[in-house]
Amino acid sequence: MILYFIIAAFIFVLLYFRLYLFLFPKNRLTILMYHQIAEESTDDLTVNLKNLEEQFKYLNRKKYTSKFFSELHIPSKRNIIITFDDGYKNNETYLPSL
Repeated sequence: MILYFIIAAFIFVLLYFRLYLFLFPKNRLTILMYHQIAEESTDDLTVNLKNLEEQFKYLNRKKYTSKFFSELHIPSKRNIIITFDDGYKNNETYLPSL
């Protein structure tokens, strides 16, 4: 009996969260965090250059506005923050070319 209650509560929370995101899209902030960049990769934590470029083109088509955290007070419809963690050399090597 308690198991059914836990499952029902989990489903309720999951559905509530999904409905909230659907009904109130203006209250969202999307944050993309990249770990490493490489010319080619099959590692889950590394994005290859072609895929990264496709992702950036998608964001541009969907009219996302990239911001610094300090600029979040400036209104726009679709804010996005893009981060590259750990300061790997490959970020410095490949990002300027995009």
